[in-house]
Amino acid sequence: MKKYKLRFFIEWGGSILWSDASDKATCKKFNIGPIEPEQLNVSEELCMELHSLEDEWQTSLNWEYPPDPSPWSDEQFDDFFKRLKVAYQKLCDELKDNYDIAFCMNEVTDET
Repeated sequence: MKKYKLRFFIEWGGSILWSDASDKATCKKFNIGPIEPEQLNVSEELCMELHSLEDEWQTSLNWEYPPDPSPWSDEQFDDFFKRLKVAYQKLCDELKDNYDIAFCMNEVTDET
């Protein structure tokens, strides 16, 4: 059975899940662009966790002047990425039979 291909990364002001534009079957089913967790067969608890992470990520940017350093400390980034990886693994576990999901987030800190 062919698996749909998704990309897992958070876009500023956007979603956490995206179609893999290189896969025709995925794009046919979901179009190109963001996918809401509710469109997939995942638990309500995981949907809420993913949306919470999306919202939290938006606070890591200084929206008044984005070139400035992040308001987050290195510890906040570390904690966030640990929780993000746990959510990613939960998503992979829940969708393992029908989806291949690539983790595409780079860990960042104030120095990067």
